[in-house]
Amino acid sequence: MPMGRPTKYKSDFCEEVIELGKEGKSLVQMASHFDISRQTIDNWAADNPEFLEALTRAKAHAQAWWEDMGMKGMVGDKFNAAVWK
Repeated sequence: MPMGRPTKYKSDFCEEVIELGKEGKSLVQMASHFDISRQTIDNWAADNPEFLEALTRAKAHAQAWWEDMGMKGMVGDKFNAAVWK
């Protein structure tokens, strides 16, 4: 019999986490979305290869989202270098 609490993980979370990444969400925001701890995100990734793949894709999408926002901010008169840094 396994020790500890049963997992809240569901395979449907893979698509959800990718969509959160496309919105530029951080790992903490993703954990908050699922109402879990930040560590649980890592645990799910370690225990579920399909979630690890989805999380990796989500991180790439999130980075691209932030880079796009930074690039948009460089073209215009309202660029905030301190925020971008």
